[in-house]
Amino acid sequence: MRQVGLSVLVITVTVSLIEGPHRLEAQVLDSGRGHEDGCDRPSGPPNSPRDVSETGPVVMARYFGATKDYRHGVLGDAIEAEGVLVRYENEDRTICDTVLAGPKRVFEDIGPRLADLNLDGVHEVITVAAHQSFGARLEVYGYPGLGQDFQLISHTPYIGTPYRWLAPIGVADFNNDGRPDIAYVETPHLGKTLKIVTPKGGDLVEIASSYGFSNHRIGEAFISGGVRECGHGPEMVLADETWRYVVAVRLEGTEIVSRNIGALTTIESLETALAC
Repeated sequence: MRQVGLSVLVITVTVSLIEGPHRLEAQVLDSGRGHEDGCDRPSGPPNSPRDVSETGPVVMARYFGATKDYRHGVLGDAIEAEGVLVRYENEDRTICDTVLAGPKRVFEDIGPRLADLNLDGVHEVITVAAHQSFGARLEVYGYPGLGQDFQLISHTPYIGTPYRWLAPIGVADFNNDGRPDIAYVETPHLGKTLKIVTPKGGDLVEIASSYGFSNHRIGEAFISGGVRECGHGPEMVLADETWRYVVAVRLEGTEIVSRNIGALTTIESLETALAC
């Protein structure tokens, strides 16, 4: 991470993201680190939570800014986030680094998630970004190494169609190889496809997928279900494709295996199942 003084300094670096024939832009902002060390940013969309961690140096992430430029409204309104902010604390000071989604893009999400995906002791930030022409994709931001700035580290491909979305489930070592994986449902209202990806180099590589699951209904300002650990390895708690049953899902080798564990009568049915 670059060291800067306490005087106000604004540096904008444009990072090019290549998606086949499409050149997409995202902006990385080293936003001053002057007043409150760069942490004074506008709040994000309504009801957008922050994620916090008691283990540093990345101790908080949240979305900031609000835009109506991407009028999907899948989360109950048409207000999406313009950027993501992380709070970095070390022995000497606290700073905040920010990233803007960039032209024709927003962060279409509930809230960012902290997880140490590369096991280096520094949390990465898991987000959902959406492009006006290509729909959503999963994106991971963080500090790639000592002395490097906060930036985009890895991502899945875009779904490929505008107004198509994905809903993260959680992070766990689903394939038992000692490294964290990320699970999400791609198009939880249409395709209802569970996907598990693992970080590899600069990519999020798919290791398994299966149709028939959901964790979100159109208009809800939250994502249902999640990951539980009940003593036999990580399991995902989801709704089946009809939203009639709660299902527990796990990865056995390269195969996604599910079983019904109860009727889905209310959202609380999923929360109860998460508690084992």
